[in-house]
Amino acid sequence: LQDLVRVVYDEPLSVAPGIKVRLGASELPGQVVLGPADTATFTHDAADLQSNSVYAVTVSGAKDLEANTQTSAYYSSFKTKDTVPPTAVWVAPPLVNPAPPLDGWLKAARPAFRISLADSGSGLDLSTATLTLDTADVVPMKVWNELLYTPAGDLAEGEHALTASVKDRAGNQGSWS
Repeated sequence: LQDLVRVVYDEPLSVAPGIKVRLGASELPGQVVLGPADTATFTHDAADLQSNSVYAVTVSGAKDLEANTQTSAYYSSFKTKDTVPPTAVWVAPPLVNPAPPLDGWLKAARPAFRISLADSGSGLDLSTATLTLDTADVVPMKVWNELLYTPAGDLAEGEHALTASVKDRAGNQGSWS
């Protein structure tokens, strides 16, 4: 067993609190250990934790040395290892006759590209976001969770390839083209 949740109070306890750790409706089995006197620790086999998950923690019922009982529950959460890469979605400009995989043609010679980025795990690391037009790296504006780019000049008529990539804070890289 490993320490999974540790709660430190501002005074010694006579009775450890109840600590519940849940993933959705499922409660993790574990034990609460009191010690040192102001600290309660919930232990569980960390190997049982599911990656890419958010666990809810509820702490209640601790008693101090004067038998005063904790009257309000404390709520917290933690995330486990993020292994899912971020995603990117074409937002603009609209494509004429789009076909999967994303393919189509544009009406504008100088389109304003807009790519939306998302990550439901550790969050985006926008400092790693890149955009490539044909084989050239370009510098997009990074606004909130989007990459915005308008070429300085008109694009030549014909086929062009746009590629975007970004990592999340866990280092997982997502790419789109």
